[in-house]
Order: sequence, then structure tokens, then C-alpha cells
Amino acid sequence: MSAREPSRLAIREMAAGELVLVQTIHASAFGRDEEARLPHAIVSAGHDVISVVATDGDYFVAHALFTALEGADRALALGPVAVVPDRQGEGIGVRLVRFGLDLARERGWRSVFVLGDPGFYGRLGFRANLARGAVVPWAGPNFQALELVPGALAGWSGVLVYPDAFGAGDDEDDD
Repeated sequence: MSAREPSRLAIREMAAGELVLVQTIHASAFGRDEEARLPHAIVSAGHDVISVVATDGDYFVAHALFTALEGADRALALGPVAVVPDRQGEGIGVRLVRFGLDLARERGWRSVFVLGDPGFYGRLGFRANLARGAVVPWAGPNFQALELVPGALAGWSGVLVYPDAFGAGDDEDDD
């Protein structure tokens, strides 16, 4: 556990002009440029997004991006999600994603899809069986969904269209 004062941690929506700081979080967390470039590509393309950050004072420690999808009614993609290495393991990623899910629910989104670790995302309610109806190149046990509205994915199946920036087969993995 960090010696930092927990009360300094703030979770909020990303403000205009903070995208470069978000890219730094992803580059630090993943050690490669693909995830660092993804939020910029999605946001600058004008996609409907919910972008949330965790800060500790002036230090940006985590980011999660939710992006509108085509195919399922009012569906979002979650990813990438990143926490800087020196703050991983403190539960910041879980708190950040929950904050974003709450915002999505308030704004009328019905479901969220993610490609990532079932152990991490399962704690947040994501389930692979809810994503089975989606036709995507990365279908499998790590592709999961969460219904923000109970029954939102019941009986649904079809092609789920991600923004081009995601690229077929790219990971939009987690924390």
C-alpha cells in the first residue's frame, strides 16, 4: 500500500487539454505506444466517449476510456484502462472503472464491452457469456460484457463495430 494520503485521490472526467497527460499514463503503464496513441486517435476522431482520470494532486495516475460502439443498442467499449506502475495494486483501476460505469448508466448507455483479464473485470460484473452474441475478431473468454440496464443484451447478437482506431485484433486491455 502506498504511503500517499488516500484523500488526495480524485476521480473525475478528463478535462479539455489533458489528453497529452492521459497518453503519458498509458505509455508508462504499458511500456509501448499503441495504447498511448489510442485515446488520442479516438477522441480526436470525434467519437462519443466518456474519458475518466484519477489524479493525486497534480499527478495523473490512471485513465479509462469508454467509446460508443455500433451494433448493440447504446453500447460502449471500455479500453484502454491504465494505472501508472507505481500506483498499481491500490484499487485505483477498479474505482476509476466504476466511476465511468456510473456515468455511462446516468447518460443512458445500456451495455459495455471489454477485452481484458476476466479476473479483473469479473470483479466489476463483466461476464464472457454476455458478450457471446457479439461478432468481433477478438471473441473468446477474455471478451466480456456488462449490462448497465438489466436484460440489455438478452437475445441480442450481431456485428459489433468498433471505431477504426482500435484496429482488428488490437488489445484494449486493462490495468
